[in-house]
Amino acid sequence: MLIRKILRAAAFCLTFIILMYTINFIFWDDIHALSRLTMSEMYNYNGNIDTVVLGSSYVVHGFNPKIADEVSGAHTYNAATKLQAPDGSYYMLKEIIKHHKVSTVYIDCNNVIMSQFKSVNYGANSIISVYMKPSLDKYRFVYESGGGEALLKNAFPFLIRKKLNFIPIIKAKLTDGYKPGNYRYVNLDDEEYAGLGYVIKDGVMKDDDNYESIWDIDPSEPLTEFSRYNLKRIADLCRENNIRLVLMTVPVASEMVRRTDNVQAYIDAVQAFADENNIEYHNYNLARSRYCLMKISDYSDKEHLNDTGAANFTRQFMQTETALADGTLTKADVFYDSISDKMEYDPGESVRYYRDLKDKDE
Repeated sequence: MLIRKILRAAAFCLTFIILMYTINFIFWDDIHALSRLTMSEMYNYNGNIDTVVLGSSYVVHGFNPKIADEVSGAHTYNAATKLQAPDGSYYMLKEIIKHHKVSTVYIDCNNVIMSQFKSVNYGANSIISVYMKPSLDKYRFVYESGGGEALLKNAFPFLIRKKLNFIPIIKAKLTDGYKPGNYRYVNLDDEEYAGLGYVIKDGVMKDDDNYESIWDIDPSEPLTEFSRYNLKRIADLCRENNIRLVLMTVPVASEMVRRTDNVQAYIDAVQAFADENNIEYHNYNLARSRYCLMKISDYSDKEHLNDTGAANFTRQFMQTETALADGTLTKADVFYDSISDKMEYDPGESVRYYRDLKDKDE
């Protein structure tokens, strides 16, 4: 009787697994998912990943690991994903250090995520968790992201990303859809996957484009408690694994920074967190131009770098971070103390453009 029950349970589980894989194979569109490539290339990386860069789309489009490797001589990986929140960064890093001996982690502390995300964003997390290998950490991450419903969607990810016109998806899966190095299914008109997590964003910003700020910073809580909690988890994880952690910020168009209310309150809050946890914070919106000079033509829009801009930033960033790490430079050498000082003494190209316009009008 007991053996019969065990066999029935085993048969049910096997049937469920077969059904799950069959339905997902037919209806789940993972062929066009950038994060699938980000995760799979991390798992299949040829060698050890020494340096990891975490963050959201600012890093996805703004950090080129191949150039970083040329400068540093280390093996660098762009582990950012679009709208990646700090809880996603935490579990992404946990997954990476299971497979690689990481020595340095940079995490982008941009205002969009750290000052505006006050709770879990299931959509942002699901594009990471659904491509993680099965583990307790994976299912803990999924459950934290949305409880039982999230676990169900993780088992049947076609519920997250499905295509009713599934014939082309099946055809791609059966031919070259999963072929290593084949990126054509994830490329868009203005985006091109370049490998190692980096996505080229096309376009060149113009002098008179829209620079209105999209950052909404609450001066009473510039760094949300949700962000603070998960940054602390990341700091503790790095400490436990003897990893150097640096909080940083990829620079956006300087005129947008100038138009942002309460941006200094946010910078001060992140700096206070860094001081409390004995870690470094390098905000490249505050960098002196001799160490990080970004032009209007480096941006595809007011927030994101294009391929030329990503190359310029990555090279300057790695050179500067190397010098900061070995003591050749100090933080005071590289960064202004405040946004007001930066704007007064060393404003970016877009700020100077609008100042010139104002002077002409007057």
